[in-house]
Amino acid sequence: MEEFEASVSFTETDDSRMVDGGRNNRWHHLEEYEQEMILREADIIGIPVYDNPDLVVFNSHASTAYHDDPDIISVAGDIYPDLSSTHPTDRLTIRAVLAHEWYGHRACRGTLLPKGHPLDEARASYLAATTCPNLTNEEKQQLVEDAKERLNRVEMYRNICLEDILELCKKEESDYE
Repeated sequence: MEEFEASVSFTETDDSRMVDGGRNNRWHHLEEYEQEMILREADIIGIPVYDNPDLVVFNSHASTAYHDDPDIISVAGDIYPDLSSTHPTDRLTIRAVLAHEWYGHRACRGTLLPKGHPLDEARASYLAATTCPNLTNEEKQQLVEDAKERLNRVEMYRNICLEDILELCKKEESDYE
């Protein structure tokens, strides 16, 4: 397996942009040919979409997300990157977004952290970057940058080393028990 080394540094948060970045238009209705392409991308990274056709649902939710119950990934028009943006979340490829949802959020389903919590989102991107097969080094780097950006939004998380995020998430979850 190819060695991957992440390199990213914290930057000051630009409060003028959207909190989660803009990505592409989430209200874009994904056509059948787009859905087929997205399913192929999911299959390439090991998401068993052809073994379980109900695993991915299209155009049923306002944004792309993993849902614990039922065990699905909802895919919306925001699956497409916004390459004109400099925001890490906006620039994630389709594969990177799918990896974030499957290898990140699904791997931690049942988490006690609230939906959208910066630690949960950063953990999802970190896990995707370090465990998802068939991502390019660029996609892995995008996910690491996304994780850092999500942590950087919250003052108390700005200096956290990504390698410590899993332990920190466990500690934070204990506050919600």
